Amino acid sequence: MPTYAIKKLKNTLLNEGFYIVNSTSSYNITQFSIQSIFEMDYPLKAGDEIHYGRRNFFPYTVSLPGSPNTTLQNTLTHLGYDNLYWFGGKFAKCTDASNLDCPPKTGTLPLVYKILLNISKDNALAVYLEKSIYPRSLYILLGLISSDRYYGDSPIDDLTDFLSTGNSLKGEDSFFFVHQLTPHPPYVNQQCEPIHGTGKESWNEPKYKNDYNSSILCLNKKLIKLIQLINQKDKEAIVVIQGDHGSNFREKKLKFKELPKEYFIERFSNFNALRLPNECNKHLYDNIGSVNSIRLVTACAAKISPVLINDKSFYGGYDLNKVIDISETLYLQLNQLDSK
Repeated sequence: MPTYAIKKLKNTLLNEGFYIVNSTSSYNITQFSIQSIFEMDYPLKAGDEIHYGRRNFFPYTVSLPGSPNTTLQNTLTHLGYDNLYWFGGKFAKCTDASNLDCPPKTGTLPLVYKILLNISKDNALAVYLEKSIYPRSLYILLGLISSDRYYGDSPIDDLTDFLSTGNSLKGEDSFFFVHQLTPHPPYVNQQCEPIHGTGKESWNEPKYKNDYNSSILCLNKKLIKLIQLINQKDKEAIVVIQGDHGSNFREKKLKFKELPKEYFIERFSNFNALRLPNECNKHLYDNIGSVNSIRLVTACAAKISPVLINDKSFYGGYDLNKVIDISETLYLQLNQLDSK
């Protein structure tokens, strides 16, 4: 779903030397998409049943005792990467049991802050307080007590803080994976302040598109700050900014057989911007998927030719308990869209 905020984000990244390609996501669900990146393949294929345990959010899937490292971890370790950091926020937090590096947050949350934070998660109560007491009252109180990054739960800010406090990039082989829950509701405005009343019910309501856009504009600011810091640390660093799937303003909670083709184009068209060594750009192509993107990135890091596989897109979950391969249908739909 092209938006003015996405266009602004593209312009920002183009100015920073990024190559932006049309891209398709591996799955329509975040858990599976991220796992496909770390497995550098498709963990769920056509006909596979979806069990609750397989929907646990990554990196929980590799945080269980005895869990083997993923293909990506093994590949990077083989290339000499000693530090594999995961920044995921409270939704996809890194646990002590994980075989990924989990940088600790600095400081502790005051009790009053925790209480206000829980109040803010209750949309009905939050909206009531905003209207009956004072506009943005919760945000102001939270801001007075602690830093914004606790309230916004922003892994991008966490990584920026981590790199700003003496942690270098140059001379170290480090991999950083950030899962930023943006632009998910509850949405934020351009100043990254919360828009109360935009909760889970706002997922696919067209009236919230402006809030969706403002959240991307907030993200744009955070990314600029992080990229500028990365440039200071290591101008040659490989950087990828990628969505795990597209938006779903067209879904309307329909069953799979009732979904229009426009839904699949929107849901599986994900943002993909890469800043690679110049010699690697020749391997990029339109509609490159997230699996081949990470395969290309690791090949570039190793200075070897990439081994790419067929780009695939799978639909699963919601009203289906089995995975369906929609690659061919989606490819045809995207080609028809490009020819118009």
